Amino acid sequence: MDRPLKKRDENRGWLARSPRGLQWAVFFLVGAVSLLGVFGIENAEMHRRHAALERNASDIAAALRQLDAEHEIYLRASAALLERQDTVTARDFAQMQSQLNFDRYRQGSLGVGWAPRVPAGNLAEAPRLAKVEATLRPQTSSAFRIRASPGSPRNDAYPVVFLNPLTPGNVATVGFDMYSEPVRRAAMDQAAAIAAPVASGPVRLVQYHGQAKDVGRHQDHGSAQDQGGAGQAGFLIYMPVFGRAISREPTAALPGAARGPLRGYIFMPLRAPALLAMASTLAGYNKIRVAAYDGQQGPDRLMAQLGDPGDGGAQLAEQVDIANRPWQLVVSAGPHAGLSRLSQITILSGLVVALLLAVLIRMTYQKVNEERQVLDWKATEAGIRNSLTRELNHRVKNTLATVLSIVTLTRRRETDLDSYVESLSGRIRALSATHDLLTSNDWSSIELRQIIVAELAPYIGANDDHVGLDGPEIQLAPNDSLTLGLAVHELATNAAKYGALSVLDGRIAVHWEKSSDQAVEIHWQETGGPVVAEPSKRGFGRELIEKILARELDAPVKLEFRPDGLLCVFRVPLRKPAPFVLRTGQQSAASP
Repeated sequence: MDRPLKKRDENRGWLARSPRGLQWAVFFLVGAVSLLGVFGIENAEMHRRHAALERNASDIAAALRQLDAEHEIYLRASAALLERQDTVTARDFAQMQSQLNFDRYRQGSLGVGWAPRVPAGNLAEAPRLAKVEATLRPQTSSAFRIRASPGSPRNDAYPVVFLNPLTPGNVATVGFDMYSEPVRRAAMDQAAAIAAPVASGPVRLVQYHGQAKDVGRHQDHGSAQDQGGAGQAGFLIYMPVFGRAISREPTAALPGAARGPLRGYIFMPLRAPALLAMASTLAGYNKIRVAAYDGQQGPDRLMAQLGDPGDGGAQLAEQVDIANRPWQLVVSAGPHAGLSRLSQITILSGLVVALLLAVLIRMTYQKVNEERQVLDWKATEAGIRNSLTRELNHRVKNTLATVLSIVTLTRRRETDLDSYVESLSGRIRALSATHDLLTSNDWSSIELRQIIVAELAPYIGANDDHVGLDGPEIQLAPNDSLTLGLAVHELATNAAKYGALSVLDGRIAVHWEKSSDQAVEIHWQETGGPVVAEPSKRGFGRELIEKILARELDAPVKLEFRPDGLLCVFRVPLRKPAPFVLRTGQQSAASP
């Protein structure tokens, strides 16, 4: 076998002769493949982030459209009901909200209000203005007074008469002429022109600073009290309410005659940040970076912002109409730093694979060397077989010596052939039972309880309590197990003939516990049997227990013949069984 191995060694190439060079080649090859994989992963990750931005923007825009549609439905339905009534009282307005289930449609809204038209002629003179206020005051509040933005022209007025629910903030808006403020006026004019809901530009809601004189400062698009930050604006949605039509068809002289005269507006004030947050929640994105702008993107047009977009990162804009007014949603992915998790795992996996291949190459070379050791192993097989044969002979001789000792000692103590055969067969069966346990455990170790149960099996019934066993799980070495089995057999045989097991009320209690880390102490106590007296003649069982057991276990045995029953206390050493070793280093065999 050496000659083929030597010939194979001479025919190896340079890679086979230089394992380190092959390891580096494999390492660089795996590294190149890993880098290509990382490039592909990062490219796919970039497309995934872009697709996620598109999905996020589309979902939030759809949620905003859904909320806006609900607001418009409610405003259109409310306008249709108000057009059928000649006058609008507080009771009528509250009943209308109950019938239309306002709580279902008020998501993001601060309430719903009614602002009737007051012609400009009624505002020009103080008496007429006082008369108008006196007319509206019973319907709304005893403190009702029409207020306008400073410097506004004298046009028709649309003061807030009702704004439910009557929260402290909403109460502060009652009496404010919304038409006196330019941003609101533009939205109201457009709504009247198209007879549809129209959203205003960004305004500072009266609810959040409570002074009418400040409302006209619409160029300040934020309020510290509105969501707690600059650039967080509010807005309103207006729906015109017309009177009964004068004629069915409009004419050139009366283009709006089919709708009737404008009676006022039903409106909803909304907070842009709250509406955007609610849309994000409906879309399922609670931690997204998104901003809403009125019209085009710009710092002076910011309506609301969720999260901090930070510097850098991909952005995607989505156009959405809120009550016939364009908004622009800008969704940001935030700054992206470093490689993705999958790329990091790919690099780490490539490094691990390269190292594993290097180890595999080295193991392959070691395998070649191990093949040469096969011949040495073949040479030692004969020695191993001889060692096994010697071990088998050793065990057989020990067993035969034990059997011969039992035969000889039993012959000395017995007087007739029947008792001799009975005692001898019982002791050999006890030895055989322990051997069976050792064989089933590969001669490694036996649990102490198994040995006692095997020897007391004939006396343990299913429905009686003649025998009680109590103690922890303890493993004994093979030789100690054989000695203990013989001792328990002798104690059980004596109990069956003369002791506790010879009567129905007799009982045997076997208890064991560790007396130290090196020994376990066993207590054999008989009770309920015949009165016990120390025998004058020493039998084989007593000799085995007091002398042989003490010598084999290297511990004294306590044997007391008490009147109420026999007490036997002995200790068994706890020795670790030594396994059979075929080779240790260059040795051919070793016996336990």
